[in-house]
Amino acid sequence: MNRLEEDLNEFKQKNMELAEELVRKAEELQSDGSNEKRVAELESSLEEVQVKVKTLETELQSIQKDRDSLQKEREDMLAEREEEMKIVQEALEESQEEKMAIQARFEKDFERLRTVNTDREQQLLDDFEWKLREVEQACKRRLEEKDKVTEERIREMKRAIEGKVKVAEKQLQEREQLKSYEAEVTQLRGLTHEQQRSLRVATRQTEQLQVSEKMLKEEISRLQSSLNKEKAHYSAMQTIHDRRMAELEKKLQARLDQQSSELTAFWEDRVRKECSRFKVELDLLHSEEKKLAVEAVKFQKEQELKTAKLDWERRMQDSHKEIASLKERVVEKDSYYTNELERSQTNADRDILELRRKLDKLDLQYQEQIEKLVDKHEKEIDSLNEDAERKVQQLEQNWQLQMSSTRATLELVKEQMERDAQSRLEAAGEKHRNQLAMQWEQLLEEKEKALEVEVEKHRGQLDKVKQELEHAVKARNIRESELLETIEQLRAQLDSQSTTISDLEGNVDLLEGGMQVLNQEITTQSHEMTKVQQQAAIRISDGTAGPAMAAKGSHFPAALSVFLIPFFSERDATREAELHRRLGELATKHAGQQKQWQAQMCQMQEAAQKKINNLLQLLEESHQQCEICKSRPGDTQLIADLQKIVSEKDRELASLTEEKRFYQMELVNRETNYNRLFNSQPIVGVMDTLQHRRGKGSSGGCAPSNKANSKQITLVTSSYLPSPVSDNVVQRSHSMDLQELVFSVPSDRCQSLDTSVSLPLPSANSTNNECSLQPDTVP
Repeated sequence: MNRLEEDLNEFKQKNMELAEELVRKAEELQSDGSNEKRVAELESSLEEVQVKVKTLETELQSIQKDRDSLQKEREDMLAEREEEMKIVQEALEESQEEKMAIQARFEKDFERLRTVNTDREQQLLDDFEWKLREVEQACKRRLEEKDKVTEERIREMKRAIEGKVKVAEKQLQEREQLKSYEAEVTQLRGLTHEQQRSLRVATRQTEQLQVSEKMLKEEISRLQSSLNKEKAHYSAMQTIHDRRMAELEKKLQARLDQQSSELTAFWEDRVRKECSRFKVELDLLHSEEKKLAVEAVKFQKEQELKTAKLDWERRMQDSHKEIASLKERVVEKDSYYTNELERSQTNADRDILELRRKLDKLDLQYQEQIEKLVDKHEKEIDSLNEDAERKVQQLEQNWQLQMSSTRATLELVKEQMERDAQSRLEAAGEKHRNQLAMQWEQLLEEKEKALEVEVEKHRGQLDKVKQELEHAVKARNIRESELLETIEQLRAQLDSQSTTISDLEGNVDLLEGGMQVLNQEITTQSHEMTKVQQQAAIRISDGTAGPAMAAKGSHFPAALSVFLIPFFSERDATREAELHRRLGELATKHAGQQKQWQAQMCQMQEAAQKKINNLLQLLEESHQQCEICKSRPGDTQLIADLQKIVSEKDRELASLTEEKRFYQMELVNRETNYNRLFNSQPIVGVMDTLQHRRGKGSSGGCAPSNKANSKQITLVTSSYLPSPVSDNVVQRSHSMDLQELVFSVPSDRCQSLDTSVSLPLPSANSTNNECSLQPDTVP
């Protein structure tokens, strides 16, 4: 446009000069009057020049109108762009404020729930321990009272032979006492049931808290998805803006081509020289850009390799420390529970021996009482026989003295006396037999009742011991499940973090060495567990063999051994099977992860090589097209104008990249601060900061999901952080595309070159749904 204006001014000056010459020559011709033909020629040439000037003025006016319209369109587009940027910035600020508010609310709720849970758990444990102490004290007190009662009963049984009425009354009193004991036993059972019910209520409350935590996580994921949608909308608007700018540039290029075709004759030689010079400059620029791009990519990859190595070593050390602490805690808990089991077993054996000793004492006392009663009754029979014999002797003496009396009366009296004596003997014998039978039945009933009472008591103690064992086993299983969950979480974190070094060959050896160390530790742990199990089995067998040999005469130790031995053997078998199964799962997971890492490494190398080959091929094609392209007249001015446009575009692009880098660094800083609040490793750029805690089941892929919350969460991530080198490469790629338009490169070829140069290199997980390297970065 400026050049056209200058040409127009030159033509005007020439026109003025020609007009002055014509006036001067007309004056000379008027004075001379001989050159009329020449004056007519000059006038005709002047008219032609005036016609050309008018045509140029009309063209200039049309070009100025086009320029004004283009400037208006540019101003409108800039205004729209500023409005869109303001809207996007406001949306980003609103999302950040919502994120901070949700984060603060979530932290407050989490802290409050954690304090409430800890207080409730501590209170329940204190109440349970206090109730257990009370129950133990009450049981001991009742045992002492029962021992005293049994001793008093033994003393009363010695006196009970003298009077049947007193024995019956005492038996009734003892039965009432037994009924009161049964009521107390039922009351104790009710207390245990209430304690179990309170424990169930506590577990339900913990489950409700977990559900509320899951709901909060789902709300966070929903807000994260809305933020991702806003980002996608922003990227779509940016692509629409870029497409409009490209269309306007194409229109401008078409108009410039039309104008340049009209001015080809005058600028042909000059354009050829400029084209040759620009070819040389473009070759130099191309080689420099190629070197810079290769060096930038190489430097970036080396930095990423170093940071990934350091991060991986630090995380491996942390994981080793956590595994060692967990092993120590498992060993401590195992020793504690084994000691508790041994102590409960010794207490049960001592109680059984005490019961057996008391039963033996009662049997001996009953035998002594029966022997005393038999001796007493034999003495009474002997005394009665002696009395009868003495009376018979007296009668015989009287009969001898009264021989003179009638023999018939004596014989009758003798027969009568014999009959009376026989009847008395039979009555006394029957009475004695009845008394012995009654006393024997009473003794048997009392013995059976005492045995039933002791059996019930022992059964209650066995039930208590069984319940304690079940509670201990449940607590152990719960603790083991918690440890397994923590191990799975650690394993999930390791799996999620292991993908960060999938594009680095050097870390494969480190990973294999670390996994070998873990396998050795697992084998040593399994050997230690087998040794501990063997020692526990030996202790259990020794502890059960002693009471069994000491309790041959009673069926209670046998019942206890029959109950405990299968229980411990079954528990040991289940533990061994569970350990073998876990070891097998860990081995298979390790093999799968190693294969997956190797496959990802190969894929990444192949993809990077393909990308580099494509870029080199496209650069060679562009270079060939630049060499093949023929120069045209009027291209020099067009190239100058296009260089001005390119410089303006580069400045705008630089400002946009600076703004983009500012927003990216701001987002990264905010997310690192957000992740540090949860006492975890900062995951830079991943919008879903809780995603690495959610998954537990996946291994060796992208970030895992939790077993309970296996919901798919889409991440909007990128594979590289912004850097000045990458932005410089993108800017130069745009400039190359615009320069190639001058040499009439086809549009589809330019578009493919633009996309191939401006895109980053493929990430490690280019074949997966999530194109990301861990730790992910937000573009």
